[in-house]
Amino acid sequence: MVPSLLAETPAPILLLAFLVIGVGGILLVSHLFYGRFIAMVQEDPVPETGSDADSESSTESSAEADTKADAKAESTEPVTPGPNDLRGRVLTFTTLAFVFMLAFVLNTSWGNVQDAQYATQTEGAAIAQLLNLTDHFEDPQTAEAVQTAVLDYTNTIVNEQWPLLEVADGLGASAVGLTASTALGD
Repeated sequence: MVPSLLAETPAPILLLAFLVIGVGGILLVSHLFYGRFIAMVQEDPVPETGSDADSESSTESSAEADTKADAKAESTEPVTPGPNDLRGRVLTFTTLAFVFMLAFVLNTSWGNVQDAQYATQTEGAAIAQLLNLTDHFEDPQTAEAVQTAVLDYTNTIVNEQWPLLEVADGLGASAVGLTASTALGD
């Protein structure tokens, strides 16, 4: 069921679906573990110890430290995680993976387009050569029969096989191509 569904789904839709699933997974994991990362970043205030020689400055600095510690204790808003933020790292990794995947898909698509253009040009050149060769036949009936067969083959390919290839029906297009080639050989 799943392999046939994947085979019948167009590539851009598959790419979009995998992207949505990947980003959704990242957001889900980030949502589930975000509180843990905030708790991991929160630190208990460490009391400062001063030297006995500077008792006045140590008294002032310990008073400032106590004020800062009280301010931290009173604020209930958690500190954002910063370097331990899971979302940023996972999103960066997923973006990088998606860019590589997109590059490979585009490269493959470009290669397939180039292969299809080459095959079409080669087949068109072969048909043109075959039609030119019929001018050198001694029997005009044979030349006309070959020209008719080649033109029928060309019409079948252009009007039947190419529309099937446009909708990615490779099996149907192969069957039409085989039938047209067999008819050309007869």
